[in-house]
Amino acid sequence: PASAPAQTETPLATEIVSATVYSRQAQIVREGEVTLEAGSYRLLCRDLPGGAVESSLDVVGSGLEGARIVGIDFRRAPGDTTLPPRAEEYRSELDRIKDDVRELELRRKTLSERESLTESIGGFSSGLAEERLADRSFGVTEWTAFLDFYERELMNVKSELRGVLEETQELVERRNHLRAELEAMQVASRQRVLTVECEVDEPGTMRVELSYIVPGAEWTPEYAVRYMEQNDVVELSYGARLVQSTGEDWDGVSVVLSTAKPHVGAAPPALAPHFVGMTTGTIRGRVTDATMGSPLPYANVSIVGTSFGTIADANGAFVLAGVPAGSHTLQARFIGYERERARNVRVTPGRTARADLALRPTVFTARETVGEVRALSTEGEAIATQPGVISHEGEIHVRGGRSSEVKPYVDGIAVADHVEATAQVTEFAASLAVPRAVDLETGAEPKRVRIVRRSFGGEYVYEAVPRLSEHVFLKGTFENPLEFPILPGQAEVYVEAAPAGGGAAVSDFVGRDRLEGVVPGDEFTLYLGADPNIEIEHNLRSREVLTRADDDEVRIAYEFVSHVESFKRHPVEMVVLDRVPVSKMKDVEVDDVDIEPEPPEWDEDGLLTWRFTLAPGERREFVVRYEIEYPAEFRPRDIGLEE
Repeated sequence: PASAPAQTETPLATEIVSATVYSRQAQIVREGEVTLEAGSYRLLCRDLPGGAVESSLDVVGSGLEGARIVGIDFRRAPGDTTLPPRAEEYRSELDRIKDDVRELELRRKTLSERESLTESIGGFSSGLAEERLADRSFGVTEWTAFLDFYERELMNVKSELRGVLEETQELVERRNHLRAELEAMQVASRQRVLTVECEVDEPGTMRVELSYIVPGAEWTPEYAVRYMEQNDVVELSYGARLVQSTGEDWDGVSVVLSTAKPHVGAAPPALAPHFVGMTTGTIRGRVTDATMGSPLPYANVSIVGTSFGTIADANGAFVLAGVPAGSHTLQARFIGYERERARNVRVTPGRTARADLALRPTVFTARETVGEVRALSTEGEAIATQPGVISHEGEIHVRGGRSSEVKPYVDGIAVADHVEATAQVTEFAASLAVPRAVDLETGAEPKRVRIVRRSFGGEYVYEAVPRLSEHVFLKGTFENPLEFPILPGQAEVYVEAAPAGGGAAVSDFVGRDRLEGVVPGDEFTLYLGADPNIEIEHNLRSREVLTRADDDEVRIAYEFVSHVESFKRHPVEMVVLDRVPVSKMKDVEVDDVDIEPEPPEWDEDGLLTWRFTLAPGERREFVVRYEIEYPAEFRPRDIGLEE
């Protein structure tokens, strides 16, 4: 209004004090103070990044009686943008990656042609060899040598091709990361100016808190599991891999890692109809940049509400085969771009539908929000405004725990010089407060932080599959002792044992296993590597053809034997797994099955399970016998016989 008092422009400097990191974004909290006389002001904050989601912006003032926020404005800062020096380094690396991907793509095409040629030669030679073997112009020795060459060549080319694809995928992931980081730099360099209009009745200092959502931050769990053989306990180190490309550096920031998944959305996915008895069709298309028209290589394409999905190729093209007939919604995602959907893609049985998707770079639109000023009257209220502190029903909670609960432990022993993460758990998510302030520049290499380390016992069993492996593996069953979930993630597994001649325990890396999601108190299993102190072997004792060569049926008797022997110093629980064949063909019969000792578990698929206690020095034997009869015109490999 014309009668409104004149406003004085006053700079408002803020700094990041906390960040709550989700799987793909973060909520940032900034704080600043400004000393004001009585009057009307326009507080100008130039610290906010261009990538801040304006609809998420919240402004709260406190500490000054009689102060009111009457308006908020959030605009682009005028003038040219200046990118940080890292931008040029990223562009140079992108050029190198482009050349490397091009070379790998040529290599992939060469290997694919070589693979096709090898398979064609194998198929042609198979038919030719049958003719030559029949007229004895081609000997079994020559044919066996050719088969060895063919299998070795095919295995080599497939291995090389797999390596090329894996290397290409790594480069593409790095390229996508760099592109997203450059985009974040460009967005962040277009700084926003936040204008907070306020009226002050009495002079004093006002504390201003700004919070907003910004994309480009994520964390993933990482685990190290150490089995200590001396006392049969497992030590779990629960860590996090933290990365951020938000366009602003974090310097001494309090970080909370949240298990909430805001990217999933608030509503469930649409369920596609299931048409029984109808055949399938194909969807082909291309994923491109909506502004440039250029392809988006290796974009993620899926059908909403189904398990159908694929990755586009280097030209952005994709194919989804075997799609049930009907109307579907197609979705494409690519880092640094908004998700795009193509609705009502009609799939007709036996035909191909076309659906192209053009993705737009991520852009955030502004929306004005209203802030408020809160006056603080007690010390408790002042403490409750600090990052990681919550006031609930008159009680102060520090990073998820009451004062009596905030106590650090290592291996169950309270210590004063070690701080672990604390957790605030609700029915929907857990928030894990990183124990120390985090320094992490935007676009920098991932930072690894430890959340908690805990030791606990479990139940152990040694598991062997002698038909497939000469090793015996230790499997542990445990109960999640933490007050927050164990999230799905990779676990590095170590075994710590004392040397046979005595001395300090030695820790060895034995491999990797994957932890699935486990809520507090639930059980989970984890394999802890192979134990060389238990030996196992598996052999084909005999294979006897019981029919004459001129019979219409071929009957073969098999006898397999497995041995397990313990060199442990104490009894162990063992599980041995084996199998007998189960026929799925009308003219193939499996009979005269004889197993010693008879397994207590034998399912309809022919899987056998023995469970027993193996004493030190004890050796056990397992024998599996059976006979298979099949028509003489069948070749053994056609029906999957074991040689």
